[in-house]
Amino acid sequence: MRSVAILTPEQLEALATKGESETQEFKCTAGTRKEAAETMCAMLNQRGGHILFGVTSEGNVVGQQVAERTIEEVSAEIQRIDPPAFPTVDRVRIAENREVIAVHVGQGSSPPYRYRGTAFLRVGNTTRAMSADEYNRTLFERMHSEQRWENQPATAGPSTTWTWRKSAIRWQRQCISAD
Repeated sequence: MRSVAILTPEQLEALATKGESETQEFKCTAGTRKEAAETMCAMLNQRGGHILFGVTSEGNVVGQQVAERTIEEVSAEIQRIDPPAFPTVDRVRIAENREVIAVHVGQGSSPPYRYRGTAFLRVGNTTRAMSADEYNRTLFERMHSEQRWENQPATAGPSTTWTWRKSAIRWQRQCISAD
């Protein structure tokens, strides 16, 4: 967690005026952290986004009193996401004793992500559980992505290929002569 807020109150206000969307969720208090963790999970499975604790669903920045325990409770829910995710958590002071907790999560690199055993998707400004077919498709796409080593172009030059061929020929000759 950062100790200094990256978002200014003005930037926070600008985000709030855009309203909730596929990449943005508002929670009035951190008491709704379980629902927020489901949304975080959905955002990891898609394009990423922001979750703002202390902003009403209408986009009013009201803030809340934030203690270290509040941050610990939000972090505990984030830790229930599997595979592990590491969002950015900022505290933005908006008044003397009122802050907004701003959580930013990027698009996950290892979907499908699950929270408490369930994978989620973001549809518009709502969060829903993935169907078994969606989960399996997402898992299949991850397992067969272009980043797998067998999908990468070979970097060995002709000499390496020739060395391998010579070794294979030697091995075959040894097998024949051993018979």
